Amino acid sequence: MNKKEFVEALLYATNKPLSIFEICKILNSSEEEVKLILNEINECYRKIGSVLEVKNFDNRYTIGLKKEHAKAIFNYIEPDIPKDLLETLGYIAIKQPIYQAKVVKAIGRKAVNHIKKLVEMGFLEVERKNNRKILKTTEKFSEYFGLSREIDKMKKELAELMQNEVSSQ
Repeated sequence: MNKKEFVEALLYATNKPLSIFEICKILNSSEEEVKLILNEINECYRKIGSVLEVKNFDNRYTIGLKKEHAKAIFNYIEPDIPKDLLETLGYIAIKQPIYQAKVVKAIGRKAVNHIKKLVEMGFLEVERKNNRKILKTTEKFSEYFGLSREIDKMKKELAELMQNEVSSQ
C-alpha cells in the first residue's frame, strides 16, 4: 500500500478527524508531503466525480460526503441521535454557552433528561458557576457534525445549515 492509499484508508476508517501533525507522525512524513497527499486524494475524487471528499475542520482531516450529497440524503437516513435530543442539542449549540435553566425554560422540563443523555453521549459538557449549570458543546460534537470547534465559527456554520434546510423545504 502506498502512502496515498494508506492516508485515504486511515481517514476513511477513523472515527474522528486527524490533524496534520498526527498524520505526519503516523507516516513519518513532512507536513508538506501530507498536504500534497491530501490534495492528491481530493483530486482523484474530483476526477471520478465521487460523492466523497477530504474534509478539513480547523486543520483536522477526515473523508466524508460532500455537503450537497449529505443534504440530499439527510431525510433518508436514521440518525444515531433521536430527533428530540437533536433538537435540544441544536438549540444549545446555537445559544452556547447557555445556562441549563434557560434551556429548560425554552424547551420544557424534558430538556433536563435530554441534557443528561447528551452529556452521557459526550456531546455536551457542564460547567458549574455560582450553583448554576452552563452548557457547551464538546469536541466530540464538533467532530461528529463536522463543525468548527471555535464557537463563533460553529454558530455561523449552524446558521448556514439551518438556512439551507429551510430554503430547501
